[in-house]
Amino acid sequence: IERLIKLAGLPVVPPPELDRETLLGLMAVDKKVLNGKIRLVLPDGLGHSRITENYDPEKLNQTLDG
Repeated sequence: IERLIKLAGLPVVPPPELDRETLLGLMAVDKKVLNGKIRLVLPDGLGHSRITENYDPEKLNQTLDG
């Protein structure tokens, strides 16, 4: 999947100038936020995904830290 994203000319990592706090701030105003809780779109397989607020916040922080 990452190769296909790169072939489409799209980024696969955030720009280095966007740190975790900036990204979390942007995510906090996303349309998927419900009752103040950030919800994520997570892949379940190729062509399948789900929107959830059930995730480990520490894993999100690790992901955003790169």
